[in-house]
Amino acid sequence: VLALIRQEKRPGQEDGEHQHLHGSLIACGANAPVAQVDFMTSTTVTDLIETVVNDDASLMALLELRNDCRGGAEHPITPEPQRAWFEAHKNRLHAVLVRARDNGPPIAFWLLWWRVVPPDENVRQWFTIGVHPEKRDQGIGTTIADRVALLDGIWSRVRQDNPASIKIHRAWRRVSTDGDFVYFCSRPSR
Repeated sequence: VLALIRQEKRPGQEDGEHQHLHGSLIACGANAPVAQVDFMTSTTVTDLIETVVNDDASLMALLELRNDCRGGAEHPITPEPQRAWFEAHKNRLHAVLVRARDNGPPIAFWLLWWRVVPPDENVRQWFTIGVHPEKRDQGIGTTIADRVALLDGIWSRVRQDNPASIKIHRAWRRVSTDGDFVYFCSRPSR
């Protein structure tokens, strides 16, 4: 996965102000054609800035957001396991933090990564998303999921007891249900 990002200064924007990011997400696999989709051009959700997780500060911001999205889980993710996970997966992982234009703390994240997930144990490119609980029901997750759904061959696994996550996969093809999970696959680009 490769993200091509450019900064764009808006009319009247001063130098040094946070600039809006635009770009393309490109995904490819050994047996799949290259697919490209523009992101952050939605008319539903505007003024979002995406940054790639590429240093310890952004990784710790991802950790904090993942814990917030887990709703006070009994076992929070801690820094050292997060760093070890990132180091082990960084060559097959694209992690992105999403902020509002005011460049406050991250309000969402999404990941694309190659991994093996049951039930068939095939290596596939998987999509994971999280939206901060205070920012849910504003179309952020749906906008991100809709953009990623335009790429070919991306998979997502959602817990059946998470209707909001199932709902944001509206543009995805529902493939199967296995135990506690529903599996989705992105629809082919047109």
